[in-house]
Amino acid sequence: MKRLTSLILTIFLCALVSVAANNKLLNKAQEQLTAAKTIEDYQSAIETFKSARFDINYSADEHEPLITNGIATCTRRIAALNRKLIVNKSTSTVNNEVDYTGGEITYRIQSTVGKPAIDGLPDWITIVSDTGNEVVVKCALNDTVIARQCAFTFSAGGHSVKAMVHQKGKPRPTNRSTGRSRTAHRERVITDVTISNVDYYNNVITEAGQPMYAHEIRYLRPVIKYDGPSAAEEVVMYTRIYDPDGILMQAPGISPDNYSQKCSVTFYPGNQQEIPYLGWGKRNVSLFRPGMYTFEFIVNDEVIKTAYVPVVEREDDETYLLVNGLSQCDVQFKGEGGEFIFYISTSDADWTVNELPDYITVVKKTDTSLTIQYPANLEIKDRQFAFYVRGAGRQVTINVDQPTNGPSAIMENVRVVENVTRNGDKGIEIHANISLRNARAHRGQIVVFFYNGTTGEKLYDIDNNFCAQDGQVSVYQVILPDKDEYDMGDVVLFLPYDQLDIRDAGETLVEFEMGIYDGRVGDFLAYSKRIQFTYRR
Repeated sequence: MKRLTSLILTIFLCALVSVAANNKLLNKAQEQLTAAKTIEDYQSAIETFKSARFDINYSADEHEPLITNGIATCTRRIAALNRKLIVNKSTSTVNNEVDYTGGEITYRIQSTVGKPAIDGLPDWITIVSDTGNEVVVKCALNDTVIARQCAFTFSAGGHSVKAMVHQKGKPRPTNRSTGRSRTAHRERVITDVTISNVDYYNNVITEAGQPMYAHEIRYLRPVIKYDGPSAAEEVVMYTRIYDPDGILMQAPGISPDNYSQKCSVTFYPGNQQEIPYLGWGKRNVSLFRPGMYTFEFIVNDEVIKTAYVPVVEREDDETYLLVNGLSQCDVQFKGEGGEFIFYISTSDADWTVNELPDYITVVKKTDTSLTIQYPANLEIKDRQFAFYVRGAGRQVTINVDQPTNGPSAIMENVRVVENVTRNGDKGIEIHANISLRNARAHRGQIVVFFYNGTTGEKLYDIDNNFCAQDGQVSVYQVILPDKDEYDMGDVVLFLPYDQLDIRDAGETLVEFEMGIYDGRVGDFLAYSKRIQFTYRR
Protein backbone atom coordinates (compact mmCIF):
# COMPACT_ATOMS: atom_id res chain seq x y z
CA MET A 1 0.00 0.00 0.00
CA LYS A 2 2.85 2.39 0.87
CA ARG A 3 4.50 1.56 -2.44
CA LEU A 4 1.27 2.35 -4.33
CA THR A 5 0.87 5.62 -2.44
CA SER A 6 4.45 6.61 -3.26
CA LEU A 7 3.88 5.74 -6.91
CA ILE A 8 0.71 7.87 -7.07
CA LEU A 9 2.49 10.78 -5.38
CA THR A 10 5.43 10.47 -7.78
CA ILE A 11 3.10 10.55 -10.79
CA PHE A 12 1.33 13.56 -9.30
CA LEU A 13 4.59 15.43 -8.78
CA CYS A 14 5.80 14.60 -12.27
CA ALA A 15 2.62 16.10 -13.67
CA LEU A 16 3.38 19.31 -11.80
CA VAL A 17 7.00 19.70 -12.94
CA SER A 18 6.10 21.59 -16.10
CA VAL A 19 3.71 23.89 -14.20
CA ALA A 20 6.05 24.71 -11.35
CA ALA A 21 9.25 24.59 -13.36
CA ASN A 22 9.86 28.30 -13.12
CA ASN A 23 9.23 28.45 -9.37
CA LYS A 24 12.32 26.93 -7.74
CA LEU A 25 11.00 27.27 -4.19
CA LEU A 26 7.79 25.45 -5.12
CA ASN A 27 9.83 22.61 -6.62
CA LYS A 28 11.91 22.46 -3.45
CA ALA A 29 8.75 22.37 -1.28
CA GLN A 30 7.35 19.47 -3.33
CA GLU A 31 10.61 17.57 -2.87
CA GLN A 32 10.51 18.18 0.90
CA LEU A 33 6.91 16.94 1.03
CA THR A 34 7.84 13.74 -0.82
CA ALA A 35 10.75 12.99 1.51
CA ALA A 36 9.14 14.12 4.79
CA LYS A 37 8.81 11.57 7.60
CA THR A 38 8.66 13.61 10.81
CA ILE A 39 6.60 16.51 12.08
CA GLU A 40 9.64 18.74 11.73
CA ASP A 41 10.05 17.69 8.09
CA TYR A 42 6.48 18.64 7.27
CA GLN A 43 6.75 21.96 9.15
CA SER A 44 9.84 22.81 7.12
CA ALA A 45 8.00 21.95 3.90
CA ILE A 46 5.13 24.26 4.92
CA GLU A 47 7.55 27.18 5.33
CA THR A 48 9.04 26.49 1.89
CA PHE A 49 5.57 26.36 0.32
CA LYS A 50 4.83 29.75 1.88
CA SER A 51 8.14 31.17 0.62
CA ALA A 52 7.25 30.07 -2.92
CA ARG A 53 4.74 32.94 -3.01
CA PHE A 54 7.70 35.35 -2.97
CA ASP A 55 9.64 33.63 -5.75
CA ILE A 56 10.41 36.01 -8.61
CA ASN A 57 8.49 33.77 -11.02
CA TYR A 58 5.44 33.30 -8.78
CA SER A 59 2.13 33.21 -10.68
CA ALA A 60 -1.03 33.16 -8.58
CA ASP A 61 -3.08 31.41 -11.26
CA GLU A 62 -0.50 28.66 -11.86
CA HIS A 63 1.18 28.21 -8.51
CA GLU A 64 -1.33 29.14 -5.80
CA PRO A 65 -3.44 25.94 -6.11
CA LEU A 66 -0.26 23.85 -5.75
CA ILE A 67 0.93 25.86 -2.75
CA THR A 68 -2.47 25.67 -1.02
CA ASN A 69 -2.76 21.92 -1.62
CA GLY A 70 0.81 21.35 -0.46
CA ILE A 71 0.26 23.22 2.82
CA ALA A 72 -3.01 21.36 3.39
CA THR A 73 -1.32 18.00 2.80
CA CYS A 74 1.46 18.82 5.25
CA THR A 75 -1.09 19.95 7.84
CA ARG A 76 -3.05 16.70 7.52
CA ARG A 77 0.06 14.56 7.88
CA ILE A 78 1.27 16.49 10.94
CA ALA A 79 -2.12 15.92 12.55
CA ALA A 80 -1.93 12.21 11.66
CA LEU A 81 1.50 11.88 13.27
CA ASN A 82 0.19 13.55 16.42
CA ARG A 83 -2.66 11.09 16.80
CA LYS A 84 -2.19 8.45 19.48
CA LEU A 85 -5.57 6.74 19.90
CA ILE A 86 -8.13 6.20 17.15
CA VAL A 87 -11.44 4.34 17.49
CA ASN A 88 -13.41 3.67 14.32
CA LYS A 89 -11.36 6.40 12.57
CA SER A 90 -12.23 8.99 15.20
CA THR A 91 -10.02 10.64 17.82
CA SER A 92 -12.91 12.24 19.71
CA THR A 93 -16.39 10.70 19.59
CA VAL A 94 -17.96 7.61 18.03
CA ASN A 95 -21.75 7.44 17.65
CA ASN A 96 -23.79 4.27 17.17
CA GLU A 97 -27.50 3.51 17.15
CA VAL A 98 -29.04 0.06 17.75
CA ASP A 99 -32.57 -1.25 17.55
CA TYR A 100 -34.59 -2.00 20.68
CA THR A 101 -33.96 -5.72 20.06
CA GLY A 102 -30.26 -5.20 20.81
CA GLY A 103 -27.21 -6.29 18.83
CA GLU A 104 -23.44 -6.08 18.56
CA ILE A 105 -21.18 -3.08 17.88
CA THR A 106 -17.59 -3.45 16.69
CA TYR A 107 -14.93 -0.88 17.55
CA ARG A 108 -11.65 -1.00 15.61
CA ILE A 109 -8.69 0.37 17.56
CA GLN A 110 -5.50 2.09 16.36
CA SER A 111 -3.20 2.96 19.25
CA THR A 112 0.43 3.97 19.67
CA VAL A 113 0.07 4.19 23.46
CA GLY A 114 -0.96 0.64 24.27
CA LYS A 115 -4.20 -1.24 24.66
CA PRO A 116 -7.00 1.12 25.78
CA ALA A 117 -9.06 0.59 28.90
CA ILE A 118 -12.86 0.73 28.67
CA ASP A 119 -14.64 2.69 31.38
CA GLY A 120 -18.27 3.57 32.05
CA LEU A 121 -20.10 0.67 30.42
CA PRO A 122 -23.76 0.50 31.51
CA ASP A 123 -25.24 -2.77 32.72
CA TRP A 124 -27.11 -3.27 29.43
CA ILE A 125 -23.88 -3.40 27.39
CA THR A 126 -21.35 -6.24 27.78
CA ILE A 127 -17.96 -6.90 26.19
CA VAL A 128 -18.02 -9.92 23.87
CA SER A 129 -14.34 -9.79 22.83
CA ASP A 130 -11.32 -7.51 23.19
CA THR A 131 -8.17 -8.25 21.16
CA GLY A 132 -6.59 -4.85 21.61
CA ASN A 133 -7.11 -4.05 17.92
CA GLU A 134 -10.84 -4.76 17.99
CA VAL A 135 -13.50 -4.57 20.68
CA VAL A 136 -16.96 -6.10 20.23
CA VAL A 137 -19.78 -5.20 22.64
CA LYS A 138 -23.34 -6.49 22.85
CA CYS A 139 -26.43 -4.43 23.68
CA ALA A 140 -29.27 -6.17 25.51
CA LEU A 141 -32.95 -6.00 24.61
CA ASN A 142 -34.66 -2.73 25.55
CA ASP A 143 -38.05 -3.95 26.77
CA THR A 144 -39.46 -0.45 27.45
CA VAL A 145 -40.91 2.16 25.11
CA ILE A 146 -38.38 4.72 26.37
CA ALA A 147 -35.19 5.09 24.36
CA ARG A 148 -31.93 4.90 26.29
CA GLN A 149 -28.40 6.04 25.66
CA CYS A 150 -25.01 5.94 27.30
CA ALA A 151 -21.46 7.19 26.92
CA PHE A 152 -18.39 5.13 27.80
CA THR A 153 -14.72 5.80 27.18
CA PHE A 154 -11.70 4.19 25.55
CA SER A 155 -8.58 5.61 27.19
CA ALA A 156 -4.82 5.03 26.95
CA GLY A 157 -1.69 7.08 27.47
CA GLY A 158 -3.57 10.20 28.48
CA HIS A 159 -5.75 10.05 25.33
CA SER A 160 -9.43 9.15 25.22
CA VAL A 161 -12.26 8.58 22.75
CA LYS A 162 -15.90 8.74 23.84
CA ALA A 163 -18.31 6.08 22.54
CA MET A 164 -21.96 7.13 22.39
CA VAL A 165 -24.63 4.43 22.05
CA HIS A 166 -28.30 5.19 21.51
CA GLN A 167 -30.85 2.37 21.69
CA LYS A 168 -34.40 2.80 20.46
CA GLY A 169 -37.36 2.09 22.67
CA LYS A 170 -39.80 -0.72 22.07
CA PRO A 171 -42.59 0.37 19.68
CA ARG A 172 -45.66 1.62 21.46
CA PRO A 173 -48.88 -0.42 21.12
CA THR A 174 -51.38 1.13 18.72
CA ASN A 175 -54.47 0.30 20.82
CA ARG A 176 -56.59 0.26 17.69
CA SER A 177 -59.62 -1.96 17.48
CA THR A 178 -59.76 -4.29 14.49
CA GLY A 179 -63.47 -3.53 14.21
CA ARG A 180 -62.93 0.21 13.83
CA SER A 181 -65.43 1.93 11.55
CA ARG A 182 -64.23 2.59 8.03
CA THR A 183 -65.61 6.12 8.26
CA ALA A 184 -63.61 6.97 11.37
CA HIS A 185 -61.15 9.86 11.17
CA ARG A 186 -57.80 8.48 9.91
CA GLU A 187 -54.94 9.48 12.24
CA ARG A 188 -51.89 11.39 11.12
CA VAL A 189 -48.80 9.18 10.71
CA ILE A 190 -45.31 10.71 10.90
CA THR A 191 -43.15 8.71 8.50
CA ASP A 192 -39.80 10.49 8.89
CA VAL A 193 -37.99 13.40 10.49
CA THR A 194 -34.91 15.00 8.90
CA ILE A 195 -32.91 17.55 10.85
CA SER A 196 -30.58 20.13 9.32
CA ASN A 197 -28.39 22.88 10.76
CA VAL A 198 -29.56 26.38 9.78
CA ASP A 199 -28.68 29.96 10.61
CA TYR A 200 -30.97 32.66 12.06
CA TYR A 201 -32.50 33.32 8.63
CA ASN A 202 -33.14 29.60 7.93
CA ASN A 203 -30.28 29.38 5.44
CA VAL A 204 -28.94 25.82 5.51
CA ILE A 205 -25.45 25.47 6.98
CA THR A 206 -25.38 21.66 7.11
CA GLU A 207 -27.79 19.49 5.14
CA ALA A 208 -29.63 16.70 6.95
CA GLY A 209 -27.57 13.52 6.85
CA GLN A 210 -24.21 15.34 6.70
CA PRO A 211 -21.81 15.38 9.70
CA MET A 212 -23.02 17.88 12.31
CA TYR A 213 -19.94 19.55 13.78
CA ALA A 214 -20.56 20.80 17.31
CA HIS A 215 -18.94 24.23 16.96
CA GLU A 216 -20.74 24.95 13.67
CA ILE A 217 -24.33 24.35 14.80
CA ARG A 218 -26.65 27.32 15.21
CA TYR A 219 -30.21 25.94 15.01
CA LEU A 220 -31.20 22.28 14.59
CA ARG A 221 -34.31 22.46 12.43
CA PRO A 222 -36.53 19.40 11.87
CA VAL A 223 -38.66 18.79 8.79
CA ILE A 224 -41.47 16.37 9.57
CA LYS A 225 -42.84 14.09 6.84
CA TYR A 226 -46.23 12.50 7.39
CA ASP A 227 -49.18 10.74 5.85
CA GLY A 228 -52.07 13.06 6.56
CA PRO A 229 -55.42 12.44 8.26
CA SER A 230 -58.69 12.23 6.35
CA ALA A 231 -59.40 15.89 7.16
CA ALA A 232 -57.15 18.85 7.94
CA GLU A 233 -56.25 19.00 11.62
CA GLU A 234 -54.61 21.85 13.51
CA VAL A 235 -52.75 20.84 16.67
CA VAL A 236 -50.21 22.19 19.12
CA MET A 237 -47.08 20.08 18.88
CA TYR A 238 -44.56 20.12 21.72
CA THR A 239 -40.92 19.10 21.44
CA ARG A 240 -38.54 17.75 24.04
CA ILE A 241 -34.86 17.89 23.11
CA TYR A 242 -32.45 15.89 25.29
CA ASP A 243 -28.69 16.43 25.31
CA PRO A 244 -26.22 13.49 25.32
CA ASP A 245 -26.57 13.15 29.11
CA GLY A 246 -30.37 12.90 28.84
CA ILE A 247 -30.93 16.41 30.22
CA LEU A 248 -33.89 18.36 28.78
CA MET A 249 -32.70 21.41 26.83
CA GLN A 250 -34.70 24.55 27.56
CA ALA A 251 -34.41 28.26 26.81
CA PRO A 252 -34.92 30.19 30.08
CA GLY A 253 -38.01 32.36 29.96
CA ILE A 254 -38.99 31.01 26.52
CA SER A 255 -39.45 27.24 26.67
CA PRO A 256 -42.75 25.97 28.09
CA ASP A 257 -42.68 23.96 31.32
CA ASN A 258 -41.28 20.45 30.82
CA TYR A 259 -40.68 21.05 27.09
CA SER A 260 -38.06 22.61 24.83
CA GLN A 261 -40.54 24.32 22.51
CA LYS A 262 -44.05 24.25 21.08
CA CYS A 263 -45.51 25.11 17.70
CA SER A 264 -48.99 25.22 16.16
CA VAL A 265 -49.03 23.01 13.06
CA THR A 266 -51.67 21.80 10.62
CA PHE A 267 -51.75 18.25 9.26
CA TYR A 268 -53.32 18.16 5.81
CA PRO A 269 -54.80 15.14 4.01
CA GLY A 270 -52.51 13.29 1.63
CA ASN A 271 -49.38 11.14 1.73
CA GLN A 272 -45.81 12.38 2.19
CA GLN A 273 -46.71 15.89 3.32
CA GLU A 274 -44.10 18.08 5.06
CA ILE A 275 -44.04 20.43 8.03
CA PRO A 276 -40.96 22.70 8.33
CA TYR A 277 -40.62 22.96 12.11
CA LEU A 278 -39.03 25.68 14.25
CA GLY A 279 -35.27 25.42 14.67
CA TRP A 280 -33.82 25.28 18.18
CA GLY A 281 -30.51 26.86 19.16
CA LYS A 282 -28.82 30.24 19.39
CA ARG A 283 -28.00 32.89 16.80
CA ASN A 284 -24.28 33.47 17.26
CA VAL A 285 -22.93 30.49 19.20
CA SER A 286 -23.42 26.73 19.34
CA LEU A 287 -25.35 25.24 22.26
CA PHE A 288 -24.44 21.71 21.18
CA ARG A 289 -21.48 19.59 22.27
CA PRO A 290 -20.55 16.21 20.74
CA GLY A 291 -22.95 13.33 21.42
CA MET A 292 -26.37 11.99 20.50
CA TYR A 293 -29.35 14.36 20.77
CA THR A 294 -32.93 13.12 21.05
CA PHE A 295 -35.99 14.93 19.65
CA GLU A 296 -39.42 13.84 20.91
CA PHE A 297 -42.50 15.22 19.14
CA ILE A 298 -45.58 15.24 21.36
CA VAL A 299 -49.28 15.83 20.66
CA ASN A 300 -51.92 15.50 23.38
CA ASP A 301 -49.30 14.23 25.86
CA GLU A 302 -48.35 11.35 23.53
CA VAL A 303 -44.92 10.97 21.91
CA ILE A 304 -45.84 10.47 18.25
CA LYS A 305 -42.27 10.42 16.88
CA THR A 306 -38.68 10.27 18.17
CA ALA A 307 -35.67 11.34 16.12
CA TYR A 308 -31.93 11.32 16.85
CA VAL A 309 -29.10 13.58 15.73
CA PRO A 310 -25.42 12.66 16.28
CA VAL A 311 -23.18 15.69 16.83
CA VAL A 312 -19.45 15.19 16.39
CA GLU A 313 -16.13 16.96 16.69
CA ARG A 314 -14.03 17.62 13.63
CA GLU A 315 -11.30 15.04 13.09
CA ASP A 316 -7.75 16.12 13.93
CA ASP A 317 -6.42 15.43 10.46
CA GLU A 318 -9.22 17.28 8.68
CA THR A 319 -8.39 20.54 7.00
CA TYR A 320 -10.94 23.22 7.78
CA LEU A 321 -11.87 26.81 7.04
CA LEU A 322 -14.65 28.63 8.87
CA VAL A 323 -15.79 32.26 8.85
CA ASN A 324 -17.66 33.33 11.98
CA GLY A 325 -17.80 29.63 12.85
CA LEU A 326 -19.61 28.73 9.60
CA SER A 327 -18.76 27.07 6.30
CA GLN A 328 -21.08 29.56 4.57
CA CYS A 329 -21.59 33.03 5.97
CA ASP A 330 -24.55 35.38 5.42
CA VAL A 331 -24.21 38.88 6.87
CA GLN A 332 -26.03 42.19 6.70
CA PHE A 333 -24.17 45.47 6.44
CA LYS A 334 -25.55 48.80 7.60
CA GLY A 335 -27.04 51.01 4.91
CA GLU A 336 -25.02 54.00 6.12
CA GLY A 337 -21.70 52.12 5.87
CA GLY A 338 -19.20 51.19 8.58
CA GLU A 339 -16.78 48.45 9.62
CA PHE A 340 -17.31 44.73 9.94
CA ILE A 341 -15.11 42.07 11.53
CA PHE A 342 -15.06 38.48 10.25
CA TYR A 343 -13.50 35.87 12.52
CA ILE A 344 -11.48 33.23 10.68
CA SER A 345 -10.79 29.70 11.91
CA THR A 346 -8.61 27.56 9.63
CA SER A 347 -5.87 24.94 9.48
CA ASP A 348 -4.05 27.16 6.94
CA ALA A 349 -2.59 30.40 8.31
CA ASP A 350 -2.21 31.79 4.78
CA TRP A 351 -5.88 32.16 3.91
CA THR A 352 -6.82 34.75 1.28
CA VAL A 353 -9.71 37.09 0.48
CA ASN A 354 -10.96 36.92 -3.11
CA GLU A 355 -13.32 38.91 -5.33
CA LEU A 356 -13.90 41.63 -2.74
CA PRO A 357 -15.67 44.59 -4.45
CA ASP A 358 -13.30 47.48 -5.15
CA TYR A 359 -15.34 49.91 -3.02
CA ILE A 360 -14.56 47.85 0.10
CA THR A 361 -11.28 48.38 1.96
CA VAL A 362 -9.41 45.80 4.03
CA VAL A 363 -8.54 47.63 7.25
CA LYS A 364 -6.81 44.76 9.05
CA LYS A 365 -6.02 41.11 8.34
CA THR A 366 -4.59 38.80 11.01
CA ASP A 367 -4.28 35.03 11.26
CA THR A 368 -7.72 34.89 12.87
CA SER A 369 -9.71 37.91 11.68
CA LEU A 370 -10.54 40.17 8.76
CA THR A 371 -11.69 43.76 9.31
CA ILE A 372 -13.20 45.58 6.36
CA GLN A 373 -14.60 49.06 5.85
CA TYR A 374 -17.53 49.62 3.52
CA PRO A 375 -19.29 52.78 2.26
CA ALA A 376 -22.93 53.76 2.47
CA ASN A 377 -25.24 52.26 -0.14
CA LEU A 378 -26.43 55.34 -1.97
CA GLU A 379 -28.28 53.37 -4.64
CA ILE A 380 -32.06 53.34 -4.56
CA LYS A 381 -32.11 49.55 -4.18
CA ASP A 382 -30.66 47.14 -1.65
CA ARG A 383 -27.22 45.84 -2.58
CA GLN A 384 -26.34 42.14 -2.64
CA PHE A 385 -22.94 40.72 -3.43
CA ALA A 386 -20.62 37.89 -2.47
CA PHE A 387 -16.91 37.43 -1.90
CA TYR A 388 -14.80 34.47 -0.85
CA VAL A 389 -12.27 33.41 1.76
CA ARG A 390 -9.99 30.61 0.59
CA GLY A 391 -7.48 28.47 2.45
CA ALA A 392 -6.65 24.86 3.37
CA GLY A 393 -7.98 23.79 -0.01
CA ARG A 394 -11.45 25.08 0.91
CA GLN A 395 -13.63 28.07 0.15
CA VAL A 396 -16.18 29.92 2.28
CA THR A 397 -18.73 32.06 0.46
CA ILE A 398 -19.71 35.26 2.26
CA ASN A 399 -23.08 36.59 1.09
CA VAL A 400 -23.67 40.24 1.95
CA ASP A 401 -26.92 42.17 1.98
CA GLN A 402 -26.80 45.95 2.43
CA PRO A 403 -30.04 47.95 2.52
CA THR A 404 -30.23 51.18 0.62
CA ASN A 405 -29.20 54.40 2.28
CA GLY A 406 -29.79 56.44 -0.86
CA PRO A 407 -32.77 58.62 -1.67
CA SER A 408 -36.13 57.01 -1.07
CA ALA A 409 -39.73 58.09 -1.19
CA ILE A 410 -42.98 57.06 0.44
CA MET A 411 -46.20 57.80 -1.42
CA GLU A 412 -49.42 57.03 0.43
CA ASN A 413 -53.16 57.63 0.10
CA VAL A 414 -53.08 58.40 -3.64
CA ARG A 415 -56.58 59.48 -4.65
CA VAL A 416 -58.57 61.57 -7.14
CA VAL A 417 -61.07 64.38 -6.49
CA GLU A 418 -63.33 65.06 -9.49
CA ASN A 419 -65.18 68.13 -10.78
CA VAL A 420 -62.86 70.73 -9.22
CA THR A 421 -62.81 74.25 -10.70
CA ARG A 422 -59.63 76.35 -10.74
CA ASN A 423 -59.35 79.72 -12.50
CA GLY A 424 -62.40 78.87 -14.51
CA ASP A 425 -61.11 75.46 -15.63
CA LYS A 426 -62.96 72.34 -14.53
CA GLY A 427 -60.84 69.27 -13.89
CA ILE A 428 -59.50 66.80 -11.36
CA GLU A 429 -57.15 66.98 -8.40
CA ILE A 430 -54.67 64.17 -7.75
CA HIS A 431 -53.78 63.94 -4.05
CA ALA A 432 -51.00 61.98 -2.30
CA ASN A 433 -49.15 62.10 1.00
CA ILE A 434 -45.46 62.19 0.10
CA SER A 435 -42.26 62.11 2.13
CA LEU A 436 -38.64 61.74 0.99
CA ARG A 437 -35.49 60.55 2.74
CA ASN A 438 -31.82 61.18 1.92
CA ALA A 439 -32.74 63.34 -1.07
CA ARG A 440 -31.39 66.69 0.15
CA ALA A 441 -30.60 68.96 -2.85
CA HIS A 442 -31.81 66.29 -5.28
CA ARG A 443 -33.90 68.03 -7.95
CA GLY A 444 -36.90 65.88 -8.72
CA GLN A 445 -40.45 65.78 -9.96
CA ILE A 446 -43.78 64.41 -8.86
CA VAL A 447 -45.37 63.25 -12.11
CA VAL A 448 -48.81 61.89 -12.99
CA PHE A 449 -49.29 60.00 -16.29
CA PHE A 450 -52.69 59.38 -17.90
CA TYR A 451 -53.97 56.37 -19.89
CA ASN A 452 -57.10 55.10 -21.61
CA GLY A 453 -58.70 52.99 -18.89
CA THR A 454 -60.20 50.52 -21.37
CA THR A 455 -57.22 49.82 -23.65
CA GLY A 456 -54.39 50.76 -21.27
CA GLU A 457 -52.81 52.91 -24.00
CA LYS A 458 -51.25 56.32 -23.32
CA LEU A 459 -53.32 59.45 -23.81
CA TYR A 460 -51.47 62.04 -25.93
CA ASP A 461 -51.66 65.81 -25.55
CA ILE A 462 -52.57 67.82 -28.64
CA ASP A 463 -51.51 71.36 -27.64
CA ASN A 464 -48.37 70.33 -25.69
CA ASN A 465 -49.49 72.19 -22.56
CA PHE A 466 -49.72 69.19 -20.20
CA CYS A 467 -47.42 66.46 -21.50
CA ALA A 468 -44.23 64.50 -20.97
CA GLN A 469 -41.36 64.53 -23.46
CA ASP A 470 -42.98 61.76 -25.52
CA GLY A 471 -46.27 63.69 -25.69
CA GLN A 472 -48.18 61.61 -23.11
CA VAL A 473 -50.73 63.59 -21.12
CA SER A 474 -49.19 64.36 -17.74
CA VAL A 475 -49.00 66.89 -14.95
CA TYR A 476 -45.99 67.42 -12.68
CA GLN A 477 -44.55 69.41 -9.81
CA VAL A 478 -40.85 70.16 -9.35
CA ILE A 479 -39.37 69.42 -5.90
CA LEU A 480 -36.02 70.34 -4.36
CA PRO A 481 -35.72 68.83 -0.84
CA ASP A 482 -33.71 70.99 1.54
CA LYS A 483 -33.30 68.38 4.28
CA ASP A 484 -32.80 64.64 4.63
CA GLU A 485 -36.20 64.00 6.20
CA TYR A 486 -38.49 65.89 3.82
CA ASP A 487 -42.21 65.53 4.58
CA MET A 488 -44.38 67.22 1.96
CA GLY A 489 -47.73 66.34 3.51
CA ASP A 490 -50.71 66.28 1.14
CA VAL A 491 -49.46 67.12 -2.36
CA VAL A 492 -52.11 68.20 -4.89
CA LEU A 493 -51.75 68.31 -8.70
CA PHE A 494 -54.52 69.71 -10.94
CA LEU A 495 -55.36 68.78 -14.55
CA PRO A 496 -58.15 70.47 -16.55
CA TYR A 497 -60.50 67.97 -18.15
CA ASP A 498 -59.99 69.44 -21.63
CA GLN A 499 -56.24 68.64 -21.41
CA LEU A 500 -57.08 64.94 -21.58
CA ASP A 501 -57.83 65.66 -25.26
CA ILE A 502 -60.55 63.01 -25.43
CA ARG A 503 -62.84 63.71 -28.38
CA ASP A 504 -65.25 60.79 -27.98
CA ALA A 505 -68.72 61.73 -26.77
CA GLY A 506 -70.18 60.11 -23.68
CA GLU A 507 -68.24 58.42 -20.88
CA THR A 508 -64.61 57.38 -21.15
CA LEU A 509 -62.75 55.39 -18.52
CA VAL A 510 -59.44 57.05 -17.66
CA GLU A 511 -56.67 55.86 -15.37
CA PHE A 512 -53.50 57.43 -14.03
CA GLU A 513 -50.37 56.54 -12.08
CA MET A 514 -48.13 58.77 -10.01
CA GLY A 515 -44.35 58.58 -9.80
CA ILE A 516 -41.57 60.38 -7.92
CA TYR A 517 -38.52 60.94 -10.11
CA ASP A 518 -35.02 61.78 -8.79
CA GLY A 519 -32.97 63.67 -11.38
CA ARG A 520 -29.63 62.98 -9.69
CA VAL A 521 -29.97 59.19 -9.74
CA GLY A 522 -31.93 59.21 -13.01
CA ASP A 523 -34.68 56.90 -11.81
CA PHE A 524 -38.06 56.81 -10.10
CA LEU A 525 -37.99 56.40 -6.32
CA ALA A 526 -41.62 55.33 -6.10
CA TYR A 527 -44.62 54.49 -8.28
CA SER A 528 -48.31 54.17 -7.45
CA LYS A 529 -50.70 51.62 -8.86
CA ARG A 530 -53.10 52.83 -11.55
CA ILE A 531 -56.28 54.52 -10.33
CA GLN A 532 -59.40 54.95 -12.49
CA PHE A 533 -62.05 57.62 -12.90
CA THR A 534 -64.74 58.36 -15.50
CA TYR A 535 -64.51 61.35 -17.85
CA ARG A 536 -67.83 62.59 -19.28
CA ARG A 537 -67.88 64.73 -22.41
